[in-house]
Amino acid sequence: MAVILRGYDRFTMDLDAIVLDADDRLTELLAALANQGITLRIADGIPFAKRNRILLLQTPDGIEIDLSMGVLPFEQMTVERAPVERLSDQLSARIARVEDLLVMKLIALRDRDKDDVKRLLELHPDVDREAILATVSEFAEALESPETTEEGRRLLKLDA
Repeated sequence: MAVILRGYDRFTMDLDAIVLDADDRLTELLAALANQGITLRIADGIPFAKRNRILLLQTPDGIEIDLSMGVLPFEQMTVERAPVERLSDQLSARIARVEDLLVMKLIALRDRDKDDVKRLLELHPDVDREAILATVSEFAEALESPETTEEGRRLLKLDA
Protein backbone atom coordinates (compact mmCIF):
# COMPACT_ATOMS: atom_id res chain seq x y z
CA MET A 1 0.00 0.00 0.00
CA ALA A 2 2.83 2.40 0.78
CA VAL A 3 4.16 2.02 -2.76
CA ILE A 4 0.73 2.95 -4.11
CA LEU A 5 0.53 5.93 -1.75
CA ARG A 6 4.00 7.02 -2.84
CA GLY A 7 3.05 7.32 -6.44
CA TYR A 8 2.02 4.34 -8.51
CA ASP A 9 -0.54 1.59 -8.68
CA ARG A 10 0.68 -1.95 -8.60
CA PHE A 11 -1.17 -5.18 -9.10
CA THR A 12 -0.35 -7.01 -5.89
CA MET A 13 -2.44 -6.06 -2.90
CA ASP A 14 -0.73 -6.70 0.38
CA LEU A 15 0.18 -4.72 3.43
CA ASP A 16 3.54 -4.62 5.14
CA ALA A 17 3.65 -2.87 8.48
CA ILE A 18 5.89 -2.47 11.50
CA VAL A 19 4.64 -2.65 15.06
CA LEU A 20 7.01 -1.69 17.87
CA ASP A 21 7.17 -3.29 21.33
CA ALA A 22 4.79 -6.12 20.46
CA ASP A 23 6.66 -9.03 22.07
CA ASP A 24 4.98 -8.82 25.47
CA ARG A 25 1.52 -8.11 24.06
CA LEU A 26 1.10 -10.52 21.16
CA THR A 27 -2.07 -12.06 22.62
CA GLU A 28 -3.61 -8.63 23.16
CA LEU A 29 -2.57 -7.48 19.68
CA LEU A 30 -3.99 -10.60 18.00
CA ALA A 31 -7.27 -10.21 19.92
CA ALA A 32 -7.59 -6.59 18.77
CA LEU A 33 -6.87 -7.62 15.17
CA ALA A 34 -9.35 -10.50 15.40
CA ASN A 35 -12.03 -7.97 16.39
CA GLN A 36 -11.44 -6.45 12.93
CA GLY A 37 -11.55 -9.87 11.23
CA ILE A 38 -7.77 -10.08 10.81
CA THR A 39 -6.40 -13.54 11.58
CA LEU A 40 -3.16 -15.51 11.44
CA ARG A 41 -2.33 -17.03 8.03
CA ILE A 42 -0.52 -20.03 9.47
CA ALA A 43 -1.39 -22.44 12.28
CA ASP A 44 1.80 -21.86 14.30
CA GLY A 45 1.67 -18.10 13.81
CA ILE A 46 2.80 -17.05 17.29
CA PRO A 47 5.85 -19.36 17.53
CA PHE A 48 6.70 -18.40 13.93
CA ALA A 49 6.46 -14.70 14.84
CA LYS A 50 8.70 -15.11 17.87
CA ARG A 51 11.31 -16.95 15.78
CA ASN A 52 11.15 -14.81 12.63
CA ARG A 53 10.00 -11.45 14.05
CA ILE A 54 7.00 -11.27 11.71
CA LEU A 55 3.29 -11.98 12.10
CA LEU A 56 1.72 -13.44 8.97
CA LEU A 57 -1.89 -12.24 8.88
CA GLN A 58 -4.82 -11.98 6.50
CA THR A 59 -7.97 -9.94 6.21
CA PRO A 60 -11.41 -11.54 5.76
CA ASP A 61 -11.18 -10.91 2.00
CA GLY A 62 -7.77 -12.56 1.74
CA ILE A 63 -5.40 -9.59 1.66
CA GLU A 64 -2.11 -10.68 3.19
CA ILE A 65 -0.53 -8.62 5.94
CA ASP A 66 3.09 -9.04 7.02
CA LEU A 67 3.41 -7.35 10.40
CA SER A 68 7.07 -6.94 11.32
CA MET A 69 7.75 -6.97 15.05
CA GLY A 70 10.17 -4.06 14.89
CA VAL A 71 13.18 -4.02 17.18
CA LEU A 72 15.98 -2.89 14.87
CA PRO A 73 17.06 0.76 14.99
CA PHE A 74 16.17 1.07 11.28
CA GLU A 75 12.62 -0.14 11.97
CA GLN A 76 12.25 2.23 14.90
CA MET A 77 13.53 5.16 12.81
CA THR A 78 11.26 4.18 9.92
CA VAL A 79 8.23 4.43 12.20
CA GLU A 80 9.41 7.66 13.82
CA ARG A 81 10.16 9.35 10.46
CA ALA A 82 6.98 8.19 8.75
CA PRO A 83 4.51 11.03 8.31
CA VAL A 84 0.95 10.49 9.48
CA GLU A 85 -1.34 10.55 6.48
CA ARG A 86 -5.11 10.61 6.27
CA LEU A 87 -6.30 7.54 4.36
CA SER A 88 -10.03 8.15 4.80
CA ASP A 89 -12.38 10.18 6.96
CA GLN A 90 -11.90 7.69 9.79
CA LEU A 91 -8.39 6.37 9.26
CA SER A 92 -4.93 7.88 9.54
CA ALA A 93 -1.67 5.94 9.53
CA ARG A 94 2.06 6.45 9.41
CA ILE A 95 3.27 5.71 5.88
CA ALA A 96 6.96 5.03 5.30
CA ARG A 97 9.01 7.65 3.49
CA VAL A 98 10.18 6.81 -0.02
CA GLU A 99 13.78 6.46 1.17
CA ASP A 100 12.82 3.88 3.80
CA LEU A 101 10.63 2.00 1.32
CA LEU A 102 13.58 1.83 -1.05
CA VAL A 103 15.81 0.39 1.67
CA MET A 104 13.24 -2.29 2.50
CA LYS A 105 12.74 -3.13 -1.18
CA LEU A 106 16.49 -3.34 -1.79
CA ILE A 107 16.94 -5.71 1.14
CA ALA A 108 14.08 -7.99 0.06
CA LEU A 109 15.15 -7.94 -3.63
CA ARG A 110 12.32 -10.07 -5.00
CA ASP A 111 11.44 -9.39 -8.63
CA ARG A 112 8.45 -7.24 -7.64
CA ASP A 113 10.67 -5.31 -5.21
CA LYS A 114 13.17 -4.57 -7.98
CA ASP A 115 10.30 -3.30 -10.14
CA ASP A 116 9.09 -1.15 -7.24
CA VAL A 117 12.59 0.31 -6.82
CA LYS A 118 12.75 1.27 -10.49
CA ARG A 119 9.31 2.88 -10.45
CA LEU A 120 9.85 4.71 -7.17
CA LEU A 121 13.15 6.12 -8.44
CA GLU A 122 11.42 7.34 -11.61
CA LEU A 123 8.80 9.11 -9.51
CA HIS A 124 11.24 10.37 -6.86
CA PRO A 125 14.56 10.98 -8.65
CA ASP A 126 15.92 13.34 -5.99
CA VAL A 127 16.17 10.82 -3.13
CA ASP A 128 19.56 10.48 -1.46
CA ARG A 129 20.75 7.34 -3.24
CA GLU A 130 24.11 7.26 -1.41
CA ALA A 131 22.40 7.29 1.99
CA ILE A 132 20.00 4.56 0.86
CA LEU A 133 22.90 2.41 -0.36
CA ALA A 134 24.80 2.98 2.90
CA THR A 135 21.87 1.59 4.90
CA VAL A 136 21.39 -1.31 2.49
CA SER A 137 25.11 -2.06 2.76
CA GLU A 138 24.87 -2.26 6.56
CA PHE A 139 22.10 -4.84 6.25
CA ALA A 140 24.00 -6.71 3.53
CA GLU A 141 27.05 -6.92 5.76
CA ALA A 142 25.01 -8.21 8.71
CA LEU A 143 23.32 -10.75 6.44
CA GLU A 144 26.66 -11.70 4.84
CA SER A 145 25.20 -10.84 1.45
CA PRO A 146 27.61 -8.64 -0.54
CA GLU A 147 25.52 -9.27 -3.66
CA THR A 148 22.73 -7.24 -2.02
CA THR A 149 25.00 -4.19 -1.95
CA GLU A 150 26.02 -4.71 -5.58
CA GLU A 151 22.43 -5.16 -6.74
CA GLY A 152 21.45 -2.09 -4.72
CA ARG A 153 24.21 -0.08 -6.37
CA ARG A 154 23.03 -1.26 -9.81
CA LEU A 155 19.35 -0.50 -9.17
CA LEU A 156 20.16 2.89 -7.63
CA LYS A 157 22.33 3.61 -10.70
CA LEU A 158 25.39 4.52 -8.66
CA ASP A 159 28.83 4.13 -10.20
CA ALA A 160 31.05 1.47 -8.63
